Amino acid sequence: MPHAMQSKDNSAAFPCGAGPKKLEKHEPIMVDFAYEYNGYHMDETRMFSIGPMSDEALWASEAAIKIHDTIIEKARPGLKASELYDISVSLADELGYGHVYLGPPGHKVSFVGHGIGLELIERPFLARGKEDVLQLGMTFAVEPKMVFKDRFGVGVESVFVVTDDGGRLISKVPVKIFTC
Repeated sequence: MPHAMQSKDNSAAFPCGAGPKKLEKHEPIMVDFAYEYNGYHMDETRMFSIGPMSDEALWASEAAIKIHDTIIEKARPGLKASELYDISVSLADELGYGHVYLGPPGHKVSFVGHGIGLELIERPFLARGKEDVLQLGMTFAVEPKMVFKDRFGVGVESVFVVTDDGGRLISKVPVKIFTC
């Protein structure tokens, strides 16, 4: 399965694969990995650092986790896909990250997640203006990220299933910041 890694000198637009850059202590390292579990696709991103990352990167990473957890908690049958997107944007603004949420100014994406299952990326999208209604048992990858242009990116991505009580996380890797 494909994987991607971004650190401060790798492009946020195409951060895939190994390269000649040596990872540095304390820099935020965002690793996006996909795999199959019981025949279904999984898509996850976790943050890593060699030694503690800067407070700025740590706080942004923690904010991404808060947005991630809130989206999963709010996901219920009957909610529109756009409502989860709007909740995430409002929370990013409230946390002080609206200016870098989902991309740097002028380069923001208009989605925070996508359906996932037999294919890695499926409809519906958790996106601005999407009227698709969440249904019981739908699975999504939710991926809030912050991009600090020409500096670093942070984020988290997990797969969840929609239940009557909110989303239930089905990703297997703990949702946390890993410090080596």
